[in-house]
Amino acid sequence: MLEARKLPLERGLAWFLQAVNVGRRNPRTVLGAAALLILTLYVITFLLLLPVAWQGVGSDGLPMLGVSSLIVIFATLMCILPVLLGGLIHVVRESEEGREVGVRDLFVPFRNGSFLKLFTLGLVQLGLNALAAAAVALLAGPDYWSQYFAVLQQAMSGTISVAPQPQHPYLMFIVQTLFNYISAAILMFSIPSLMFLRVSVSEAVKMSLNAAIRNVVPNLGAAALFLLGVVVATVVASVIGLIAATLGSFVHPAIGVAILALVYLCFGSTILLVLAGCALAAWRDTFGINGEANDPPAPPGSFAA
Repeated sequence: MLEARKLPLERGLAWFLQAVNVGRRNPRTVLGAAALLILTLYVITFLLLLPVAWQGVGSDGLPMLGVSSLIVIFATLMCILPVLLGGLIHVVRESEEGREVGVRDLFVPFRNGSFLKLFTLGLVQLGLNALAAAAVALLAGPDYWSQYFAVLQQAMSGTISVAPQPQHPYLMFIVQTLFNYISAAILMFSIPSLMFLRVSVSEAVKMSLNAAIRNVVPNLGAAALFLLGVVVATVVASVIGLIAATLGSFVHPAIGVAILALVYLCFGSTILLVLAGCALAAWRDTFGINGEANDPPAPPGSFAA
């Protein structure tokens, strides 16, 4: 197991700058892979909604989602997300190192023996979310989650309600921030380790925790820059989308909607691409990985978690 190197604050800025420049060698491929990731998640969500839709729709014409349906959809997406992110990070690395890669290489984890490990990492993320939910219930009160889901269901039906207030808001914020940091570190550092080092899930999680503890300052610095960039990009994309959709709607309302959807697809793809690039740069720097190395061949039994 590789040990995480102790890094200074400015490395977080370096990771972010590297991530912003991701795709300069092959922009169509990496952006296409990121867009395919988003579309794949939409297709999976649609398929999961089909059984619910068969049960009937509400007065607004939307499927009536219960708490159990929401949990199933959330759990499925949480488990499949590390697999797709692993494919996107693979596409980014191959592109940055000048090797031939295509959009469909997003699905390379299904072919190279890393699918089950990445899926298991999703289960680890689910476990962390369950612990976080239990902590929230303990700090916010026993009725918090039932009230929260009731408000969520009302919002999906078009009714705006007041969100429930936790009993200990500041303590809950600290606990949630800690859980989010650990969860994000495990996800971002474990995926490249599982994809490129062929370590076990337990080893990848240990390496990630080591990186999270030793490099809190640069990790948080990179996260802060990323979140700031998301806020700025959201404002820019919203303005561009609104203008483009308005102009398109003069021709036909459907064209305006299609243009708006395309703008937000490009926006989401760019955000995912920067996230993948930042994760790859941080992982390489933290563990001293040589970026020129090729993937090692999948050993026998590589599906074992």
